[in-house]
Amino acid sequence: MTARHFAWPVVGFLLLIGSISTSPAQDIFASYEQDRQISGGGQYAVGGHVCSPCGGSSCGSTHVAFDGLSECLIETEPNGSAPFVLEHVWVFQNVPAGSLCLTFNGTTTDENFTFLYRLFNVGQEGDAFPYSPVGNNTSSPLIDLDSSGETKTCALTTTSAAKDVHVVLMDLARGPCPGAQCDQFATQVNLDLLKITVGSCSHCP
Repeated sequence: MTARHFAWPVVGFLLLIGSISTSPAQDIFASYEQDRQISGGGQYAVGGHVCSPCGGSSCGSTHVAFDGLSECLIETEPNGSAPFVLEHVWVFQNVPAGSLCLTFNGTTTDENFTFLYRLFNVGQEGDAFPYSPVGNNTSSPLIDLDSSGETKTCALTTTSAAKDVHVVLMDLARGPCPGAQCDQFATQVNLDLLKITVGSCSHCP
């Protein structure tokens, strides 16, 4: 067979490789969400947070950044007294295998917030500890007054099989009450975007 006869198979193979390498990252949005605040008995109870219609939106409108719709979460007192806290979880179901990234855009009225995550087998229910920090450690603020409104993408981990991913938003002011670090006021955090992307990204500080 002549060299000319090899040309088209080689070109076709190169085009196939190009189409694979340039395919867009896949976006996955949460299937559902709920609260994760500690009850008086030390267990986590659903329904502690307040979700308000900031900008006329409703809960769950976190799919498109800068669309004028945000999900507003307000800290509450899970035991009926200070400190005010917030732990809210989004459940991303059946996330395909690959390099997982968390992309978000949020603002806060006062204190700092961070994200945690945990992988579960597809269909597995539960709220087991520990959760891993998104970033270097659990004390690294990812939504704060300095960076509010900035869209960030942070690497989570790389998986070899499809997983359910639970992502938790948590406040960082958690001093004992009474005390100088006691959080006595309800802070509001607004999320304009929250999604998991299967693709390449960098680790957040």
